[in-house]
Formats: sequence, structure tokens, C-alpha cells
Amino acid sequence: MIDTNKIIDAAKNLFPFPIVARKLLMAIETDASAEQITRIASLDPSITANIITMANSPFYAARREITDVIHATTRIGFETVRQIAITKGLSNLFSRTDLTDKLLWEHSIAVSILNKQLARRIGGVSESTAYTIGLLHDFGKVILKRAIPKDYNTVLEICYNENKEVRAVELDILGMTHDHFIGEIAKIWNLGDIITTALSNHHGPYDIICSEASSYAPITALSDAIANSEGIGRKKPLNIDIEKIEPFKLTGIDMKDVKFVREKGLKEFKDTINFF
Repeated sequence: MIDTNKIIDAAKNLFPFPIVARKLLMAIETDASAEQITRIASLDPSITANIITMANSPFYAARREITDVIHATTRIGFETVRQIAITKGLSNLFSRTDLTDKLLWEHSIAVSILNKQLARRIGGVSESTAYTIGLLHDFGKVILKRAIPKDYNTVLEICYNENKEVRAVELDILGMTHDHFIGEIAKIWNLGDIITTALSNHHGPYDIICSEASSYAPITALSDAIANSEGIGRKKPLNIDIEKIEPFKLTGIDMKDVKFVREKGLKEFKDTINFF
């Protein structure tokens, strides 16, 4: 039997949360000024470059080229800066030359965007928190892939080649699941009760104690189902009847909402996937 505690201990050193991303998240939470945000972002040239690139993208339709990061931060807004920071920070932990890493990254980006769109459609929850949870929801797979590469690559190969549900294969081969691991790592990263609980329970159960997390967990599961039904991060799409799954019923939306979120989210995904 694989020792869960040893893998978690190893992951502490393998996966420290990106320091600049953490500082930016904390600064935005405390209503820091544009100058303070800029000072922190400047500690990581790649994050600074992404902020300026985003501000100059067609989406923001700048009348003149923006070269100053303070102006760029003001233009795109703190929430977008937060998304860039965490996305850029975590993107460095994925190998773009490894097929399974590439698929995991694409799936994570898709779910983060779908989560944000669902949060906007549903209302009453934070779009940026939903985005962060979506981006991190499968990070347990990345941890397991690094910590026990032989065993976990076997899991991923079976899922990819036979189009099987990953948690069933994880339990069969490892006796544990990726959602448990990302919950444990979120505790180490001090991401707070809402994010940690939602990550741990994004495959259920959804009647969890932390009431705010009980909103984000089914939203994330629904985004995950939509991405899987589109085949994002998979060899081919999964056949999922969205209307019959529990997360869809818990979110209280209808299929018109799902169609809207799917179309808008997939367009944003195509525009975003190569940005990082």
C-alpha cells in the first residue's frame, strides 16, 4: 500500500506555492493600491510581462500601446491580475513537452474559465475564487505524477487509452484519489477553508460543513463535467448527461445557462490556452 503521508511530505518540497503569486493574492485580498500590486508583480518579470501583454490584447482594445505595468494593472483590473499571477505561477510546474502534463494543464485552464463563467451566471459567489479553485482542482494529479511517477503514469495511461474515469482507476491502483491530495496540499499552502474544502470535495460529498465551499464544489464538478464532455484533456469526449448529474441540480441553473457558459467559456479557453 502506498504511504499517503510520505507523498504529502515529499510534495511540501516539490510544490511550494509560487511566492509572488501568493503575495499578490494576499495584497489584492487586503485592497492594496495599484502601486503596491505593481511593486509585488515586478518581483517576477514573467508575471509583469503577462500583465502588460494582456493589457495590450484585442480584448481591452487599448488606443495606444501600454508599456507601464501600473497603467496595465489599472486597465485590466485587480481580479485579472490575480488570475494572471496564480495561472502564470502554476504554469511553471507543468512540463509542456510531456503529453500528460500538457493535457492536465489544458483541462485545468478550461475548468478555471468555466468556473468563472458559471460563478458569474449563478451569482452570489466570487468569480476569482471560482477561477482559483478550477485551476487547482486537478493539481493532486500533478503531485501524484511527480511523487510516484511509475504508478501514476500507469493510472493516466489507462484513463487516456481506455477513456475511464480517473478516480475509479486511482482507487483501484493506488487506493487513494487526487482530490484528497490537493486538499492536503491546499492546507500546507494556507489557502483558507473555503478553497481547501471545495478542492477536497469537488467530486463530492457536497453537503459539507463549510457553507461557502458547498457552493464552489458543485460548480467545479459541473465545469469539470463540461470540459470532459468536450474532450479537453482527454483522448476523446466523455459521454455525460449534464442534466442528470448531481452538481448540475445543486447549482440551480438550467440547460440554457449551461449552453451559454459552455459557448462563452470554450471561446475564452481557445483565446487563453496559449497565453501562458
